[in-house]
Amino acid sequence: MNARGFIFTVEAVVALFFALALTTAVSSYLTGTGAPVEELYRQQLAQDVLTAMDKNKTLHSLLPSTGGETTIQSFLNLVLPPNAGARVNITVYAYKNNECPNDYCQTVCLNCNSPTGFCACKSLSASTGSPPSSRVSAAQRFFTNRSINKFGLATIEVWWK
Repeated sequence: MNARGFIFTVEAVVALFFALALTTAVSSYLTGTGAPVEELYRQQLAQDVLTAMDKNKTLHSLLPSTGGETTIQSFLNLVLPPNAGARVNITVYAYKNNECPNDYCQTVCLNCNSPTGFCACKSLSASTGSPPSSRVSAAQRFFTNRSINKFGLATIEVWWK
């Protein structure tokens, strides 16, 4: 009988240890800031916005030499949740040996006189929501139109208002 009592006591102590460990883990998770989950959600939101802009050809519409800020602004207002703010920066590049595509003016593109044949021909930015006061998540996406030798880099930052 004495051995049974000892085994019962050891089993109860082990069960109590696991119960306390589980309670501690759950309570620390529930009382935490939730930052990892929020960061993941903001990161996914940023990536989703850029993917949607690429899939519906919004990014490709920015490749011509003029305009674009109002297009980005309208898109952000349409797709972002009300509690989110965002800033999008887009740089359009051209490549054509050592000459710039015809629809870019000489003063902006400088005739692509770089030794590599690449030139940054256009830079634009748009944002919505108040400036970030807390954590910001970012994503980037390349887009291209090979027929006119232009490509761009879109960067988005997303934050909660």
